[in-house]
Amino acid sequence: LVNEEDRKLCDERSWTERLRDSGVAGMANFDTVKCLHAHYAHHLAIQDGSLFADAGAGAPGGAFNHVGAWVHEALAKAEEEEGDAAAAEAAERPAPGAKAEAEAGDAKAD
Repeated sequence: LVNEEDRKLCDERSWTERLRDSGVAGMANFDTVKCLHAHYAHHLAIQDGSLFADAGAGAPGGAFNHVGAWVHEALAKAEEEEGDAAAAEAAERPAPGAKAEAEAGDAKAD
């Protein structure tokens, strides 16, 4: 994934080992989770059909970010629950203009 010019730059700046041996967002301790937003971005970037779909294909477990997938599921669930709550709230409110129509009907009855 790295062209020769970038590889040379990494070597000159002593970045090669850090880039090769670290995880998402520079994570060095693989027993912890760091930066959920970075894991989610990584998860989205390696989806089939994306520019980076083959990134990490040779790594153990392939190119799948479990933490990013969990974040995706949690966001989808929260969005669904928020949508359900908004729909229930909207169903309880009178339709727009219903109050004005009722008042107009009351005025005609007088």
